[in-house]
Amino acid sequence: RGHIGELVPCLVLGGDNLTKVARVGVEKEAIIEEDKTLMCGGISNIYMCNGEEGKVLEVKVSCRTGEQASLTQVIRAGLENVPGVGGEKQLGMGGVFRMESGSAKAHVNPDFEVLPANYYDRDQMKCVKDFLQFYSFPAPYCVSPASGLGSLRMAQPSTLGVRGHTHFWREKNGLEFDPSAGGHYHGDTSPEQVSYTGYFSLAGEVVRIWDAVEQKLRDRH
Repeated sequence: RGHIGELVPCLVLGGDNLTKVARVGVEKEAIIEEDKTLMCGGISNIYMCNGEEGKVLEVKVSCRTGEQASLTQVIRAGLENVPGVGGEKQLGMGGVFRMESGSAKAHVNPDFEVLPANYYDRDQMKCVKDFLQFYSFPAPYCVSPASGLGSLRMAQPSTLGVRGHTHFWREKNGLEFDPSAGGHYHGDTSPEQVSYTGYFSLAGEVVRIWDAVEQKLRDRH
């Protein structure tokens, strides 16, 4: 649609498509819209399954006690402690979780034309100037552990060059959604009130589709 933003894929291939996208409006407000596209640009970590019944890991937690505000980072730290995991032996897990109560910090990437000049350093291969638009939204959220409802979470994502991305939309009356709340989840801002329910399953295979432009930049070094 000609905008940069945060994609939240949620679909059955050949069936229902509940995908949403968050973008920044002209007043710097968050705008969340339905997006039926099957295309994805930029970064996306997607968990795919056959939709068959099977064993899952149920997670129910509340009242954060530690400094780490992101549930997905806590899960990743837990995966690192599984015996035998490390180096070439990685453990991937996908699923979906819901923030039942509390509030969370989020950001939405604005359009390119409003980004500061030279915000990205090609030599360092990273952003060197602030440009993200930040928000705080109240629960409930329908949250994905990366860039899609049911996405990959690895013990050590850096071994495959996989970035951790957690995107969401705010629920409103069941399958309806709040058009003013959604984006990239950073973690809760309400440790005493926050609660989550999530369902996850182990990934049987990890497929990395390499970024050709990023690889070309790496080859320069």
